[in-house]
Amino acid sequence: MSSTLIADHALLSDCHGAALVTRDGSIDWLCFPRFDSPSIFARLLDVAAGHWSIRPAGEFRVTGRYLDKTMVLETTFTTDTGSVTVACGKLFHSAGVECRFLDCHYVPAAQRTPSATAR
Repeated sequence: MSSTLIADHALLSDCHGAALVTRDGSIDWLCFPRFDSPSIFARLLDVAAGHWSIRPAGEFRVTGRYLDKTMVLETTFTTDTGSVTVACGKLFHSAGVECRFLDCHYVPAAQRTPSATAR
């Protein structure tokens, strides 16, 4: 079983399926395409049951939040050389088409401002 507390996960959902994402950007649970589908990632239950993550290779600091009035999760990884912000979410089905997105934005350390890194 994972040592990450359930309270340290964010929920991404489109009302059909769900993903649980840790504070450091790992998808530890994903049932797809529906809640009653078999899990694709299940590290929440067993550390060997799979996960997917995106993060810097070296040491980093991380902050996360939901964008205002949405279930879009924004995670910012900051290293000595810059920061990258990753936004991800599951969008609602429309006319039988499901949309998911992942968006990244990189800011080199030389271009960071105090207000851009404080949250």
